[in-house]
Amino acid sequence: MTQTLESPRLTRFLTAVENGEAGAADALVDDLKAAGGPFLDEQEDGSVLVTFVYVGQANTVHLKSQVTADADGRGCPMTRVPGTDVWHFSARITDRRLSATYFFQLDDPMAEMSAVEVMQLFKEPAKVEAWLREAVLGARHDPYNSDESDQTIEGLFQDEAQSTLRVSVLNLPDVDPATWFGPPRLSGATLHTHTLRSEILGNERKVVVYLPPVPLPDSGDRPVVIVQDGDGFLSDGFDHILTNLIAGGEVPPFVGVFVYNPTVMSRMEEMSCQPAYAAFCADELMPWLRRTYGVTADPARTVVSGCSYGGLASAWLGYSRPDVFGRVLSMSGSLWWGKTNFFAIEGGPLEFGRDDEPQWLNRRFAAEPRKPVRFWIDAGTLEVNPLDDGVSLLSANRNLRTVLGAKGYEVRYHEFSGGHDNAGWRRSFPLGLRYLLGA
Repeated sequence: MTQTLESPRLTRFLTAVENGEAGAADALVDDLKAAGGPFLDEQEDGSVLVTFVYVGQANTVHLKSQVTADADGRGCPMTRVPGTDVWHFSARITDRRLSATYFFQLDDPMAEMSAVEVMQLFKEPAKVEAWLREAVLGARHDPYNSDESDQTIEGLFQDEAQSTLRVSVLNLPDVDPATWFGPPRLSGATLHTHTLRSEILGNERKVVVYLPPVPLPDSGDRPVVIVQDGDGFLSDGFDHILTNLIAGGEVPPFVGVFVYNPTVMSRMEEMSCQPAYAAFCADELMPWLRRTYGVTADPARTVVSGCSYGGLASAWLGYSRPDVFGRVLSMSGSLWWGKTNFFAIEGGPLEFGRDDEPQWLNRRFAAEPRKPVRFWIDAGTLEVNPLDDGVSLLSANRNLRTVLGAKGYEVRYHEFSGGHDNAGWRRSFPLGLRYLLGA
């Protein structure tokens, strides 16, 4: 993405540097603090020129965001102002409702790798974990932007604080200010941490149970929301969304369950439409929750949710075990899954499909009678890069919406202005819960 326009504030700094003015960098930092992050400059055609600035020492800096990524998913190299530690990149954005995350990646050894090439790393699990550790260590959030998102990758480092990737959130001028994300509007919610052993999967994982700050229905009659990828959502404060929805009377009081992944690799091994994972969720996790927390056995009040591979897994659980999971909340689900050599990967520990075509689960829903499941499906407007055979994540989610509608399912579909990150899911997750659990 070429830089053809320039922010007046950046121009002022460049001119000051060229003229050798003392204090040019300090004046720029003051401008960044006043702007609260990137410079937003309105254009005559209604678009917004967004100028990202990083100040710090590095050999290279790449801007990582779906807002500015190229067609292959690569981050954009930022330009260093000669003689300074100031790096910048500008992009003109036409969607004024956009909300998306970004961060600065320093000295990225895989800067030139495409998204497909990154996925090919999954042939070798040790390389995947080494790459993730390198990425987290080299990532920097925007210190001038107070809107941040913390995403923990469980077990990446021995120190849990090191395993958290802190990124910043870009909000354009017309973004919807209404959100249930933020500080809890009612105090008293509690989190209870357990370690749950699965005999079916042969591993154990952390499970954090959320209890609301208001009385629950009698034991055995409590609605329940399962949140997969619990580490990433809980670290970003998604438990407060539950509290705020309940406090606002948007949904009845329920039990929330944040289910963690044992390892980075197990997430993709288990959530890819695997019968064993469905058996774990339905026949081990849910009975334990009924015994321990008195949650309902009614599928119509049992929600399973997740993003990306977790969205795929949620749809899979509704498909394969509708006797347990009658409500599915899929955010940016990886519904492209289905072709065995997706990402040009053959062999290795991961299964990317069952046959020679993408969208395996979409095709299964189309081929079989309607099941008693209600769906919320969403995806971001930025999730358009083709992955294989011309299929993008956005097109695959649209296709599932169409298939379910044609089969007579109750389905609500939502496209948010954003990408594959928590900035969009912060807004879509509460909307999905209101649809699936609300009056």
